Amino acid sequence: MILSATLKRDSAEGDLVQYVDSFGDKDSFLSGAIVLRASDLPDPPPALLRVSLAWYQAPRVQADAGREGGSPHTEGGAHKVSQGDLVKVIKSRTSGVENPAEWLEQHLGKTGVVLWVTAGGASVDLSGEAVWFAYDELEAAS
Repeated sequence: MILSATLKRDSAEGDLVQYVDSFGDKDSFLSGAIVLRASDLPDPPPALLRVSLAWYQAPRVQADAGREGGSPHTEGGAHKVSQGDLVKVIKSRTSGVENPAEWLEQHLGKTGVVLWVTAGGASVDLSGEAVWFAYDELEAAS
């Protein structure tokens, strides 16, 4: 689901710029002003901003009952993990120009915590380095 709103610049003080709902709609999903750092905006800060809020609701994860330390999966059988899960890298992608074999091999057998999930895989924190893996490259760490 995605929510969107158009905001107008209301005030600026120092490095802070305040934006409010441009239409003052009482049914807006926003309940107050949005304050941004001016240094993060174009100079001069725009008079109008379009803000979109999107979220992804991860499917419920269960351990594979048929295998010890089995692959994380959803009830429908598609491989999925959730943010915060501890996972182990069990295989690597096909090597090529973007993924040379030596780069891929360095992650095999490592465990890490899932930072976020995407449609096809998950970004995993491997000792301070965030690396994306397809779901079939990961299994629940025991």
